[in-house]
This record gives sequence, structure tokens and C-alpha cells, in this order.
Amino acid sequence: MPLAAAHCEYKKPARYEDVLEIISCVAEVGHASLMMSYEIINKKTGELLVTGYTRHGITDEKLKPLAFKKACPEVYAALKGASEELPEDASPEER
Repeated sequence: MPLAAAHCEYKKPARYEDVLEIISCVAEVGHASLMMSYEIINKKTGELLVTGYTRHGITDEKLKPLAFKKACPEVYAALKGASEELPEDASPEER
């Protein structure tokens, strides 16, 4: 899945010795795209350090866009259903 966009918001710094937890989830399923959202949390303090997302295209081997629903109907249905069950403002941790 080629990367079409990436966004990152740094909220607090991490230190070299910190143990970090990375939480990711499917945030949105489109006709020929998929958006993943991310949070990075300091495992010891529970502080949210980073939020972000990436948007990926669904393509064939030649990078031609594919209709996700038609190409992988079972995967599309599972991801679409999971992404619609939660409110739009739900964090990756809540998903």
C-alpha cells in the first residue's frame, strides 16, 4: 500500500531511556484508500506524546488504484465495520 500522506503532532518529548507504547488503528476506509491513526504513549507515565495518521492507497502491482471493496470484499467489510463502530473523535486507544 503506497503512502499518500502522513501527519504527525509532537505533544511532549520522549527520552532515550523511556519505554514507549505505539497504538495504531484503522481510522477510515475509503473506496481506494485506508487511513491509519497512531498514538505514542509513555508507558511509565501514561502521557500522550505523539498523535498522527497515514493515508495509504489501495493499488495493484503497477500502482493502479483498486476498488478496495471489489478487490478484497471480506477485508473491506471487516475494516469498514470496525472503523464505523466508534465515534469520529475516538483515539486509537479507544478503537
